[in-house]
Amino acid sequence: MDNLMLTCIYLGITIALLFTVIKTAKNKEKGKLEKWFIFTTAMMICWVLCLIYELFGGAQDYKLPFIALSSLGCFCYGIHFFGLGSYLSKQVVYALLVPPLVTAFVAFTPFLAFTKEVQVPWFGAHVFYCNILPVSVFIIALIQFQKMDQRYRVPSALLLIGAIVNIITNGMVLVLAPRLDIMIIGRTITVVFLYVAMNRHKELEAYLLSQKNAFNCIDRIMFFLDNKQQVVTMNGAALKWLESQDICGTHSSFGEIEKELVQKATHIECCDNEDEGTDYSLIDGEVYNLRHRDILDKEGSPIGCCVYVTNKTTNRRLVEELDKVSGMDALTGLTNRRSCDLRIEEMRAKGRFPIGIIIGDVNGLKRVNDELGHEMGDVLLRIMGEAIICGSPPDSIQCRMGGDEFMVVVPETTEKHCKDIVQDIRSFLERNQEQYAFELSMSLGMALNDESTDLECTIKQADQMMYGDKQKYYCKYSAKRYN
Repeated sequence: MDNLMLTCIYLGITIALLFTVIKTAKNKEKGKLEKWFIFTTAMMICWVLCLIYELFGGAQDYKLPFIALSSLGCFCYGIHFFGLGSYLSKQVVYALLVPPLVTAFVAFTPFLAFTKEVQVPWFGAHVFYCNILPVSVFIIALIQFQKMDQRYRVPSALLLIGAIVNIITNGMVLVLAPRLDIMIIGRTITVVFLYVAMNRHKELEAYLLSQKNAFNCIDRIMFFLDNKQQVVTMNGAALKWLESQDICGTHSSFGEIEKELVQKATHIECCDNEDEGTDYSLIDGEVYNLRHRDILDKEGSPIGCCVYVTNKTTNRRLVEELDKVSGMDALTGLTNRRSCDLRIEEMRAKGRFPIGIIIGDVNGLKRVNDELGHEMGDVLLRIMGEAIICGSPPDSIQCRMGGDEFMVVVPETTEKHCKDIVQDIRSFLERNQEQYAFELSMSLGMALNDESTDLECTIKQADQMMYGDKQKYYCKYSAKRYN
């Protein structure tokens, strides 16, 4: 292939590249994607001009900085294409610019370029740099393509094809070393794919922005932490909440945020159920609940956690008022703990011994909350309340003690009668199991209280029996899980 034909090919490539640059430059609404495309194409035009210069006896090394810079341009284009520009800070770009600048210094300094001690390691580093960036673009494009909704895959597929062409032609140059620079041919084909993909990018960009902004559109206050309790990210609601409480929003550690919250709190209360988190009562009368939820990897190991903050002020006041007035637990309709204690004292004062104490603790509530949400957890608690009501005699006290604990108090009873009540509660749950996607199970324990026995001792005895029953449940559950 003579020099004239090669010159014509290279001039044709230059015209094609100029066309894409001019068309893109005319766009008044140029974003970072368009700017990196123009940068990449401009570097390629310089590369082609250096190739033409070579044909007429010019130095062969002058094209190398432009090859490296066009590789960098393709890489940055790929990052911005998938909306990952936040990972590409100025510091990262400056660091990536160092190898091309070193290449330029060596290439335009002839006495260094032809010194063997400099040329061999420098050229090896240059080849590695120009190949690792296209491979990185291919990996990123492949991962994002697989994650992408099918409706938005066309632009991603174009970028993926362009990356593959780029890698193949790079490899052919290393193996064949032809007189015609195949790398510029491959890179030009890649640029054509990038240009078409860029023009199809608006729909994809809207999709990526909607994914990115969805988190910030959630009204619930949310923080995501890593294993070291460092704040990875927070949504807009969380930032507004921190501002409203005059808490610094730039803390990297969530512990520092909690420390400021503790200082502003007039009262801190850990909920009866650990899963229900901690309530912070602030000076202005507002009550906020903080709950931590583990984020697990595919193997079930914790890799971080999400902290939810809920304003419980209105709900808490209404529930407390309702509980005081009615003596009833608002969620289940059972007697609340305060009212239950008063009625037990009345029962003991009337001498209605022996008094049966049955303690129940819901199995798997945390699992339902984590996997199906707290709304379904509330449904499970209501079903347990129904089981307690249906399984207990009319003259008994059915109480929700708090969290996932329940109690039935039966006057003038026997051990056999209490065992029958326990069985009736279990039978109710078994009969209704098919109606629900989650397990209906409760660990139960019982004890009898007489006139000579302290009530708290009887409750502890029933508690111990219930924990023994719970231990059996978890052994059975573990065996089912691993078989």
